[in-house]
Amino acid sequence: MTSTYSPAAAVFGIDPADPSEWFIGWADPSVRWNGWATPAFDADQVNRIVGWLRAAGGPDDPQATFDGTTVVVTMPGDDQPETFDRGSDGLWAVGSWGWCWDEVEGVSPDTAAAVQDVIDDIRALIASGAVPTDVREFSELHDHLDANDLGGFTDPARRAHWSTESWAEVQGYVQEWLANR
Repeated sequence: MTSTYSPAAAVFGIDPADPSEWFIGWADPSVRWNGWATPAFDADQVNRIVGWLRAAGGPDDPQATFDGTTVVVTMPGDDQPETFDRGSDGLWAVGSWGWCWDEVEGVSPDTAAAVQDVIDDIRALIASGAVPTDVREFSELHDHLDANDLGGFTDPARRAHWSTESWAEVQGYVQEWLANR
């Protein structure tokens, strides 16, 4: 019997502390490395991964770059950087076959994408000064703007298929991020 590689979209993390550490990728659930998932990511998610790796920025943290073609990651204490090039499928297998990626259970790629969009919007609003840096509750955002517009939720072209329950789920994950940042 011949098996076929069948990647599916899913949400991945490496012991994510909060939803800002989720990444949307593709992996075949039957293909594992030492029990861990082996995802591949598009360029947008690769940029998020590199940003996540660089966020700590200390001498004992990974150093990472992405030039649109190759991802280079140098782990603390390693003499040789790891490089990840785009595969024939157009994706980068960043950390597959060597990092401890796991699928985030119970979170769909659509939900994770909406959470990423809302977190990106909030970060931009904080950077611009439109929202104070000390906001820790989703409800506090309404003191400064209509928080229901974040992430394009009210834009029919982007989220027409979303229900009130779906938006409440996204808000819950964003609340988790706000409380823990």
